[in-house]
Amino acid sequence: MGKLLDSWLKSFCKPAMGQEHEVSRSRRQPVLVSSKQSASHLLFALTCESLCRVCILLTCHSLHTLHVRHGSSEEEERLSLSTATACAQELYATVVLLESVAERPVCKALALRGPLYFLSDYYQSMEDSAGLELCLEMSEEVRAKAPYLNWDSLLPWSLLPLVKVPK
Repeated sequence: MGKLLDSWLKSFCKPAMGQEHEVSRSRRQPVLVSSKQSASHLLFALTCESLCRVCILLTCHSLHTLHVRHGSSEEEERLSLSTATACAQELYATVVLLESVAERPVCKALALRGPLYFLSDYYQSMEDSAGLELCLEMSEEVRAKAPYLNWDSLLPWSLLPLVKVPK
């Protein structure tokens, strides 16, 4: 299941993004967008991508948990862990791109709340304090720019950017 979602995602990302992207965990790099229309297209594409990457992360993390609980071989556990870790890194890269594309604080908060929630949850379950710290820093930056927003109430509204498909 995870491989099917991943292959679909790769086929979706290339036309939408024009290229594959990678972001280091330690350094966030802004994305330069030439026009408002391309910014809305990029925001929509990255929101779709983040939703798919969240699904892949949840699937891979669940499979890893099953391998651990059912006493699978050490090789299967290690493989499922490395797959889940790779999914988390890809989701983080997408979140960084979303942060740089979303311009207004409200838009940024809506775009980042859902992916950061699932990413933080993954890092917390894996006891990855460095990853958890990155998510916390990013959410605090967004929250500081829009203190009037209720961060916890934003979670159900995280899919709002998908309501209007840019032309």
